[in-house]
Amino acid sequence: MIKAILNYLKKPISLVVLNACLVIAAILGNMYFQVFCRPSTWSMVLIVICFGHCIFAPWTSRLNMFPILFGVLEGLSFFFLIYCMLFLEGMAFLGLFAIFFFGIGFLLLLPLILLFQMGFRNWHTHFRFINNKGFIATAILVAIAGSYIGYAYQRELENFKKFQDSNFAYLNDSFLTEKILGMHFLYHTRICLYDGWRPPVHEPVLVIGRWLNGGEDPLPVDLDKRVTLYQKMYPNKPVKLDCSCAKIGAVEYQKDRLWE
Repeated sequence: MIKAILNYLKKPISLVVLNACLVIAAILGNMYFQVFCRPSTWSMVLIVICFGHCIFAPWTSRLNMFPILFGVLEGLSFFFLIYCMLFLEGMAFLGLFAIFFFGIGFLLLLPLILLFQMGFRNWHTHFRFINNKGFIATAILVAIAGSYIGYAYQRELENFKKFQDSNFAYLNDSFLTEKILGMHFLYHTRICLYDGWRPPVHEPVLVIGRWLNGGEDPLPVDLDKRVTLYQKMYPNKPVKLDCSCAKIGAVEYQKDRLWE
């Protein structure tokens, strides 16, 4: 039985079908059990690119076409999957045990499964990470982007300190300013099991910025105060979305006293 399964998975098209089924199952599962929530616009584009590449890579890697482009896609997908594992925290490994009790727990292993496939094909083909210019260039760009995000978030720590010192009267606006103000009710910062509530939007820039600054919250106030400040600074933006991102908890999200 096991030998038959392994022989089946040796065929590139078989892995394409398997990966497609796993990705679809993970997306559907995420709609029911909130994990990553609704991605921001730019991250949705990245997700489509990376999942699309991971699904078809067992087949496209055999074509030996556009090696630099393939390396770029491998690089983007590699760091995307690493991010997913880091965000899942211990849940990524609990999937090893959850599978024996709850079948859907197997989906927590998706990043590990796709990373294993990536490592295997790069070790056994000429698309090895260390030799591919596309992958190396992507790794450098990711390092630069990550460093800038960490630096930008660090600047916001000082920006929000001045905001508090002015009795919440003045705040320099930036891309991260709106994200930080919306933390914990619009944007989640950790997997929902640890976040303590059900914010519906996932913004990787915000999450990475926190990681690189020790998880510090630039605005340590309660949710009610945070919502009030957000409405003051961004009167034309909604504080409550129509979607709570998961079937479980949707009613609690819509009827929470925070919106009263």
